[in-house]
Amino acid sequence: MSKFDDILMMAVERKGGFDAVLGDIPPPKSAAEIAAVADRDWLAQMARSIFQAGISWKVVENKWPGIHEAFDGFDAGRLAMIAKSGLTRF
Repeated sequence: MSKFDDILMMAVERKGGFDAVLGDIPPPKSAAEIAAVADRDWLAQMARSIFQAGISWKVVENKWPGIHEAFDGFDAGRLAMIAKSGLTRF
């Protein structure tokens, strides 16, 4: 397996420099900014990433409003209650 640094250097050479490869990466969020992200937003992004790993990104994007609704807006407490109850809602 290639090391990250080797892959990065190949990209830098092909794209014409570090700025071309890494220039538009946003700065990392502070601990306070990360803590301010709601649990439902973390859960929604994780679910979206999992869906996009196995389904066309376009299909996930088009169906996202329905997925969001089906998972009760990714409210962790609500989903935990559904899971605990043994309901086969999903």
